[in-house]
Amino acid sequence: MNHVRELVHYPELLPAGKRGRGIRIALLDSGVYPHPDFGDRIAAFQDFVNGRQSPYDDSGHGTHVCGIAAGNGGVMRGKYAGIAPEAELIVAKILDQSGEGTCTNLVRALEWIRNLNRARPVHVLNISVGMTNDVDADMTNRILRLIDELWSEGVSVICAAGNNGPAPMTISSIASYRHVIAVGCHDGRRSGRYARNCNDYSSRGPGQYEILKPDIVAPGTGIISCACPVRGRSSSKMYTMKSGTSMATPIVSGAMALLLCHTSERDPDTLKRRLLQSSVDLKENRMKQGWGMLHIENLITKFY
Repeated sequence: MNHVRELVHYPELLPAGKRGRGIRIALLDSGVYPHPDFGDRIAAFQDFVNGRQSPYDDSGHGTHVCGIAAGNGGVMRGKYAGIAPEAELIVAKILDQSGEGTCTNLVRALEWIRNLNRARPVHVLNISVGMTNDVDADMTNRILRLIDELWSEGVSVICAAGNNGPAPMTISSIASYRHVIAVGCHDGRRSGRYARNCNDYSSRGPGQYEILKPDIVAPGTGIISCACPVRGRSSSKMYTMKSGTSMATPIVSGAMALLLCHTSERDPDTLKRRLLQSSVDLKENRMKQGWGMLHIENLITKFY
């Protein structure tokens, strides 16, 4: 995660209590393994695939995403800490062991998050899951109505742009919606093995609902984060490397959690504007970079 911190200008001297404490990040994914890096911060878990009660992840995708957003890196003394290591996690398992899911379970999970939010605030919703453009109109409208409800009730919805680039008009249909912060992948000026891999796969606008998508970009290639460990292996195997806009998205979700620690503002429209206006223009095509690269130091200092 060190190269991620450099690219997004992560302020390393954030004091305790300002690294996501009190902020609840919900994630719709393949579940979450109770990794030591999460401690007791898995606040709620619901399995919409197999109906199990305790947190688990039979894919590994969700655990990796959770680690990027809010792992504390404790197993390796902070080396692979996530962006908001004090935030609480709320996880809905909607993807199976193969990473496949249904729109029906997506709807059920969104309804669950909505109900939780009405009882106790859910501040950020991370959707590192794509949706194709061939979903029938009734189901699509149902999903978008639920996103509208969450947004209007104070939940900032952050969604992966998708890995179907570099052709235009490849943004995930959810990510192209106006009440979503769509995150593309960009590796900045990074050199070496993973240099600019995002150019090959990060989805591009125009979007199905909003032309100017994605909204923002963050690193997404070769990201090391929490893994579901295999019995008998060393602690270093409790982390793994993955790539995709799925990995870029929780970087932005974690950044939003940090912002929420520094402001009393809770309106998603206002928070979205601050996020985008504090980004750095990479001088790329707007349909590739959105407003530009996430800049966390700007985000939490520029307006205060």
